[in-house]
Amino acid sequence: MKSTTTESVIVAERRASFFDVTEQLERAIKDSGVTEGCAVVFCRHTTCGVIINEWEDGVLEDLR
Repeated sequence: MKSTTTESVIVAERRASFFDVTEQLERAIKDSGVTEGCAVVFCRHTTCGVIINEWEDGVLEDLR
């Protein structure tokens, strides 16, 4: 079974920030050569969270 790790660094310029990491994740998967399996997204900082949702203005306003 093949396993790979990719790291992306995102720097938030303000306290409450949202980032669409879809393209970064797709690129990492493509570059890995893995064709089956799952991707795990996590953040190492205690005050950061990962939310999976569509990138839609109404959702972003609700979360703010």
